[in-house]
Formats: sequence, structure tokens, C-alpha cells
Amino acid sequence: MSQEKSWTYGEITLATERNIVRLMQAAAEKEDPAEARTLLSWAWGVYLGWTALTSGCQVDGDSARLEALIGVSNKRTR
Repeated sequence: MSQEKSWTYGEITLATERNIVRLMQAAAEKEDPAEARTLLSWAWGVYLGWTALTSGCQVDGDSARLEALIGVSNKRTR
């Protein structure tokens, strides 16, 4: 038997934020740079998943805020 579940934009964004924070904290605690890079890549993957799920309905500022948690910026240089 399958049950349908739906999530709000806010729930998806909050879960994304929590997972990014958790992964970035774990990466910061790693002594092995390769392990830290792996966790950073996972955090980036969580962000990309959020982007795919919320495309077309993102609240202004959420993308930049989540990117900042990972330490990236989408600002273009001239």
C-alpha cells in the first residue's frame, strides 16, 4: 500500500538548509581533505536537488542564502 505525501516549499527548503549545515559541519571536522571534499560535494548535491525541485517557485534570496552555507556565490564578475 502506498501513501502519498506532499511537501511545501518551506519544508523542502528547511530540510535542504539543515542537510547542508550538517554536511558542512561534518566536512569542517574532517582531517582528511579528501573526506572533507566528499562531504562538500554532497552538500552541493543537496543544493542542486533543491534547485531542481523548486525551479520556478523559489523565494527571492533563498538560493543565495543556501549557496552561502556552502561557501559559493552566483555573483557574476564583470
